[in-house]
Amino acid sequence: MVTSFFPAVLNTPPTASKNFEIAGFPLSLETLVPHLLKESISEGEIVEGIEQLSHTFTRDRESVEEAYLTDLQVSAYSSFYFPTNFPKLHYLLDRLPLQVLQELGSAVLIDWGTGPGTFAFSWCQYWSQKGQTWNQSGPRVFAIDRASSMIKQANKFLSAFPQPIKFSTDKDIPWGPIKEASKKALLFGHSFNEMTGSQAYELIAKVDPSFIIFIEPGTKEVFKKLLPLRNKLLSDNFKCHFPCAHSVQVQNEKSCHLQGGDDWCHQIMVSSHHPDIERLSQRLRLDRRSQPLIAHFYEKRERQHEAADSLKDNIKVARLVRTFPPNKVGVEMTVCDSNQQLINLEFLAREFKGEEGRRKEKIILSLRAGDLIQYKVLKQLPNKVPGKLNSAEDPITTQHGHQSWRATFIASE
Repeated sequence: MVTSFFPAVLNTPPTASKNFEIAGFPLSLETLVPHLLKESISEGEIVEGIEQLSHTFTRDRESVEEAYLTDLQVSAYSSFYFPTNFPKLHYLLDRLPLQVLQELGSAVLIDWGTGPGTFAFSWCQYWSQKGQTWNQSGPRVFAIDRASSMIKQANKFLSAFPQPIKFSTDKDIPWGPIKEASKKALLFGHSFNEMTGSQAYELIAKVDPSFIIFIEPGTKEVFKKLLPLRNKLLSDNFKCHFPCAHSVQVQNEKSCHLQGGDDWCHQIMVSSHHPDIERLSQRLRLDRRSQPLIAHFYEKRERQHEAADSLKDNIKVARLVRTFPPNKVGVEMTVCDSNQQLINLEFLAREFKGEEGRRKEKIILSLRAGDLIQYKVLKQLPNKVPGKLNSAEDPITTQHGHQSWRATFIASE
């Protein structure tokens, strides 16, 4: 039987900038509250519950005991973090190579640390918007969490918004169907930060996935914790499609330039939310419009990948690390290039003249950490330390002079 879930929006890529408009799923407080464990929860109770849990869930989740998660706390958490975390998976999937995305659509997802089902539902919604259909019955997502109260909430959402998802606690995992799946994607959704690296690696070995996804808090601690596992996965013949800009094995692929230092790499997702979620954010004093995250995507090598830095006319690609405020000379940014080296790029202001130039300038000024850019080198400049860092959103702290190049901007992907 061929089954399609949610209203399909054919040939229309999902957007994280207006995530409350994602077709078919209620990402507003008004539409979520009737399906919470505590159906009559007030906005004041939501604020109180989130304030109680905020520190624990963002910095010390491993100390959360199931017994402490009351219906009110789970409902408060779900009403705010479900809609604001929902677009993170779309953000990552939209940045994968098309060939990888086409293969990923047929995979069974194992969502480890699902909470109220945020990324499980987000996964189904993403493929529905792509017009994806599945040719067999049964779950396409196996979502696991150690907190039975979270699974209870997830199942209540599932009753209201049916999807091919099977929710389970970590004491009742359906390993049989999981291992029978021919192609699997394993997702760590805000759960790697509460595990040891060895525990995560053991889980990966047990699941034996074709794809591995990490969506984690954008902190230096998580980045440093993830690097050893990244190196291990590369040694095990996995390919990192994101955030690394290269798509073929390079000589130093197993060594990240930021390993061993005080710098770290993460992305910035900019999104807007339903007005009632925005109002709740203001009351909580939590910025959910500009969210730092660490997103990684790995694929087991079973085919030859095309080189990302072998574009025509000497065009190069790099992942944006950070930008600096524009000045009279132009715009400067730090990027991670296809050789996994941090370099500085300088785009002169004279490039932004005329209608086409103003279009380029608008694109450049809208870029955020994690975006992929195409550029052409014009000349090498003296090594330098870029402008002083002055924002908590900066993904790295530059302590060294990097190679600097004057370049012309081609495009953003």
